[in-house]
Amino acid sequence: MFFIGFAQDVINKIINNSIFENVIGSLVLIIIATIIYNVFTRISINRPFKVMKEQLLETAAGSFNTEIPEKYLQRKDEFGEIALAIKEMQNSLKNMIVNVREKAHGVNTYSEELAESSVEMTEAFLRTSSVPQRMLVTWSIIS
Repeated sequence: MFFIGFAQDVINKIINNSIFENVIGSLVLIIIATIIYNVFTRISINRPFKVMKEQLLETAAGSFNTEIPEKYLQRKDEFGEIALAIKEMQNSLKNMIVNVREKAHGVNTYSEELAESSVEMTEAFLRTSSVPQRMLVTWSIIS
């Protein structure tokens, strides 16, 4: 059978070749698109996750010296929000630690003052007491 001046076999070969080329071309485009998608995902999602994870691990270990890179803090997506929250958490923890240290220093100072006052009061009591020191020593041994 003839169609527009060409034999049916020729037309079938042309159609089959065209279908094969389209399938191969589509597969190549799908593979290229998958590679581009994986690269994009790795850069835009996996890398920020890794940076945030490392930052949280350092914070958990008590290190507040490292800062989140500015490019993550300026992002307008969820990663930017997480980066800002981590930075705020680090600042809050730093402030808490500073406050605890200051309070501990204050307690230590008051404790030393109280110990000194106690020693002074004991010495004053012993100087002014009418009870002989021997009896006080005996009484402290009994107690």
